[in-house]
Amino acid sequence: MANFCTKCGRPLNENAKCDFCSRPGASTKAFFIKLFDHMGMGVPTANFVNASERGRQIVPDLIKPNDGEVAIKQYEVATLRSRIRGQWAKGKLQVTNKRLLFHAGGMSYKGSIAQQYEFSIAEIAGIEIKKSNRISALNILLSIVLTLIVASPFYSIFNSINESFAVGGAILGYLCMVAFVAPFFVVRKRFWLKLCFMAAALGTAAGLSDLTSKVTNYILGGKLFDITDTIAGILVFVWLFNVVLVSLVPDLVLTVKTKGASEAFVIRRKQHATPFKQELEYTGFSEVLPDKVVDLMASEIGALIDDVQTFGDNAIEKWKE
Repeated sequence: MANFCTKCGRPLNENAKCDFCSRPGASTKAFFIKLFDHMGMGVPTANFVNASERGRQIVPDLIKPNDGEVAIKQYEVATLRSRIRGQWAKGKLQVTNKRLLFHAGGMSYKGSIAQQYEFSIAEIAGIEIKKSNRISALNILLSIVLTLIVASPFYSIFNSINESFAVGGAILGYLCMVAFVAPFFVVRKRFWLKLCFMAAALGTAAGLSDLTSKVTNYILGGKLFDITDTIAGILVFVWLFNVVLVSLVPDLVLTVKTKGASEAFVIRRKQHATPFKQELEYTGFSEVLPDKVVDLMASEIGALIDDVQTFGDNAIEKWKE
């Protein structure tokens, strides 16, 4: 069994030392351990150990093996989190020659948390995996709040420009809007960063709309006002599209079924009560985010379990990592 650091959970080097904890700044972690201890937040000396299970196998590193049990393959399938409650955990699914196990270890405001399921491999009838996206109401709310925070100073800056500098201010504002909108098309996948730039562009456009209305020259002022309002309208649509992108959160539902047609365990987000549905806890986490290996697991875990059930220990060499 590999040796791991008792502070962060990472593998030790050949000198039995942790490269992470021995680097400069490691004393900061010790400070937080003492701080959590003083504040009564869980068991501080265990918080960092349980929350960092990188590289550890469920069997035998986290759970003792049964007699003759051999770990065959393990998948890090999901990140489980509840942002409002401050809970985070990493979920792993492991197949041995005797059991199918799921383990999630992580942290919360009150210390370390853990969740675990296990079932005899002989009783498993199948696994159902659903990977999709859902709309997060929390992300929509956060995107609106973030937009107001970022847009406000830019609105104030351009709205406060004196009338005598209105034309120059408008030109500067248009250049700023181009600079703010460009990252939406250039930056890849960083949707929250794109949202910040779009918020800055919206704040600038709103400030310019008020600024151009101050221009006393009717012809020039009218043209600037029309151009600004048209640009602002386009930016609103782009911003709304960005909010949709931000609000889409990956979602995973993993159901393990037994030969008795019942569900051995279900890994999915908590279902809150509505007028049409009752509250179902499942994992108790608000979000279950699929990991990158889910597609690989979906393509092979059925064959893996079937081989173990059919050929027993003879299937170990074929599938062992």
